[in-house]
Amino acid sequence: MIIVNAKFQVKPEKRDEFLSDIKKLITYTKAELGNLAYDLYQETEDENSFMMVENWEDESSAQAHSQSLPFLEFSEKVASYSARKPELKVARMN
Repeated sequence: MIIVNAKFQVKPEKRDEFLSDIKKLITYTKAELGNLAYDLYQETEDENSFMMVENWEDESSAQAHSQSLPFLEFSEKVASYSARKPELKVARMN
């Protein structure tokens, strides 16, 4: 299993746009082959801080997701939403 955590600090004025776009990505991704979970969480103390938690069956599923058109389109917009560079952590479980 592959676990990915992506932390986003979103500009307040871009919050609604970020949420709209990421909801589309979530809907698409949950139907992808090998996706076990793809969930967005909002920090309780900061309404503009979010954590995406992804669980993938294997490396090839995670890799296919990173090449999908919806992911690539979302990725192109990340800099416009972000107050700082997103933090990414990946864990591989046996």
